[in-house]
Amino acid sequence: MPVNPRHLVASLPSCSLVRGETVAKDGLIVHRDATGRVRAARNRCRHMGGTFQREHGCKLRCPRHGWTLDASTMRYDNPRGDLAQPELEVEASEEAVHVFERSSLRPWSERLPREALARGELVVRFLAHACVEITCGKTRIVTDPWLVGPAFARGWWLSHEPPADWLERLVRADVVYVSHDHSDHLNEHTLKRLAAVRPDAPIVVPAFASGRCERLLRALGLTNVTTLPIGQWRMLGDATRMMILADGAGREDSALLVEHKGHTVLDTVDCMNPNHGDLPTVDVLLSQFAGGASGYPVCWGELYGDERIAKVVKKNRAQTRAYVLDLVAATKPRAWMPIAGYFVEAHPADAEIGKKNGKNDPDEIADAVSSRFPLVRTHRAVPGAAIDLAATEERDPLSDTRAPRPAHDFAPYVAAIAKDAQALELATLEGVERYFAWAGFRGDLVLHVIETTEDFQGTVRELFVDFTTGKVTAERPPAWTRYERMRVRSDVFRHVLLRGASWEEISIGFQARFYRDPDVYNMDFWMHFQHALPETACWGAPRG
Repeated sequence: MPVNPRHLVASLPSCSLVRGETVAKDGLIVHRDATGRVRAARNRCRHMGGTFQREHGCKLRCPRHGWTLDASTMRYDNPRGDLAQPELEVEASEEAVHVFERSSLRPWSERLPREALARGELVVRFLAHACVEITCGKTRIVTDPWLVGPAFARGWWLSHEPPADWLERLVRADVVYVSHDHSDHLNEHTLKRLAAVRPDAPIVVPAFASGRCERLLRALGLTNVTTLPIGQWRMLGDATRMMILADGAGREDSALLVEHKGHTVLDTVDCMNPNHGDLPTVDVLLSQFAGGASGYPVCWGELYGDERIAKVVKKNRAQTRAYVLDLVAATKPRAWMPIAGYFVEAHPADAEIGKKNGKNDPDEIADAVSSRFPLVRTHRAVPGAAIDLAATEERDPLSDTRAPRPAHDFAPYVAAIAKDAQALELATLEGVERYFAWAGFRGDLVLHVIETTEDFQGTVRELFVDFTTGKVTAERPPAWTRYERMRVRSDVFRHVLLRGASWEEISIGFQARFYRDPDVYNMDFWMHFQHALPETACWGAPRG
């Protein structure tokens, strides 16, 4: 097993590091504690790579989203959840402190021999949202298939009508790559259609610790699911290979690197910090662009108010724009295509959220990329439009057409959720307590759940979950350290609990309105209910 070589990052005089104080400069964070021990890390927030600023003492704050780091422990205070900052190696003496960094092993450094491409040999074709078809000679890779129905319960709907032959393209794919378990990427409605026609379709997912992607796919009836270790090439033929890269932002997410005859395509999907920012130079870059892909801040009106929400939304859009430009600068692509942002809050009950949740226009981001990087060819992602790497100087005529908006059929999906809401398992507080006992989360948090009607005006049921004891009661606990309140549509709440589904169906799907005290991201709670629920279902029902 090769060992990562290390290199010297900085040398500081020992006298410049006062015990109990933190130094943040030249891209580094260095802290010497009361015992004289020195810790060091890159001054780069794990979430989106922002630069920390001093808040007070050894506390540092990232201005992008307010994440705060305790330099004395190199652990984040916000979000809550024992999230660590990757540390550098330190060698200290009485005279000097030397900081070293291990160089990343870059398996992409040794490229396949670069050969000339024929027309149609290496083509990236957009289908919908984050779903693209990458043709590499005779090999076809389809990514993140969301092509029918909603995502996140019934909060997200496709803003494009996919090509009419989308199912045929899925069926004939040599690889279907699913980047992570969000339902706009691992979409049950789409994948059930695939399983009905070709249950042995070759699915590839990252080898995440939770194993959740594989379990969900098998529960949908797909039998040929392979987990691919992070950072390892998988050969797909003599001249084609693929590699999965992890997101460094603290959750299970991934990016995809595809190489054919020495030409590369990088799909960063939803990653906020792909491969901790260490990325290869590529020929084609696919990236998110929109912002607005979360219930935060638009579902937090009680805490922030409309004026502050509008400011945060505007700031998030600007940060996403800056993130795209940073990706292009890092990867130096010949061509860039915006993906993973083509959804709309189409259901009439979410009209208010649709108005508040502003997103970047892909054409405006493309203009920004072209202005900053005039040699990078930008492509509009319209279903069926393609980038042919043998002719990147030419714009596909399909790129200049507009796809029709889909006619969303809400009824069958809303009816399925409503049916789950009638389940007897969750009709009593004892049943709800059984669910939370199964879920297994413990912490110094009280969750206040107010189940509401669809418009959030009527109360169906109110309950408190005290995670210090695991008890579910109708009475408010006498005290707590952390408090989070969730006014949630009763039918969606019970649907998610009954199925043992990720709570991102609630939070990202705009199905609740939130408040918390203190105003700190309870990442330990959310990461558990998003990614760490038990493998077996609480009620014996299918997971989904």
